[in-house]
Amino acid sequence: MTAPLLAIEGLAVDLAGRPALRDVVLAVAPGEAVGFIGPNGAGKSTLLKAVMGLVPARGTIRFEGAELGQLAPERRAALGIGYAPEGRRVFRGLTVAENLDVAGAAGAAERARRTEAALNLFPALRPHLNRRAWQLSGGQQQMLAIARALVAGPKLLLLDEPSLGLAPIVLEELTPALARIAAGGTALLIAEQNAARLRGVAGRVVEISRGRLSALVPGS
Repeated sequence: MTAPLLAIEGLAVDLAGRPALRDVVLAVAPGEAVGFIGPNGAGKSTLLKAVMGLVPARGTIRFEGAELGQLAPERRAALGIGYAPEGRRVFRGLTVAENLDVAGAAGAAERARRTEAALNLFPALRPHLNRRAWQLSGGQQQMLAIARALVAGPKLLLLDEPSLGLAPIVLEELTPALARIAAGGTALLIAEQNAARLRGVAGRVVEISRGRLSALVPGS
């Protein structure tokens, strides 16, 4: 059996003195796409932030067999964990090309290869490379946020509500791009509010309720 890329055991997080996650156990295989569904406040975003090291957490998180412990987010990113947070947090004053370039810590040739691969996934960005990020539409900004995370070359990509506020026509472009990312070998953890938005992407969907993984919803 292939060892999991990500293994979480007994994960617990408190926020503002209240439990946000409790007793989370999860294993994600290399290249697997796992979706999380649940209403606002269920714990979806907190789980992603805990994996990224953005909130204090108890329990065990292992990545490629190594325990992450108290590693800072930048150390986790260097190990191969990418993160595209909710809200399309691009560098609004930089151009599209600059947003992509600052994401990669590899050499120039490898950054160029990764950038080209990201643009092939999101061709709508290619005509706008010299435009400032604030000039893009909401859908284009979301594509840029994901493309920027990909240029770092992650083995695991965390996506928080990637479809939030996007028009149906934009979702028609985004969904197959996410499926291609997973097919290319990058594991995905995707937080969404309903399972329909994960159709065609996630092979496994987990429901979160009050900070606990409460059920498995059949993959779509």
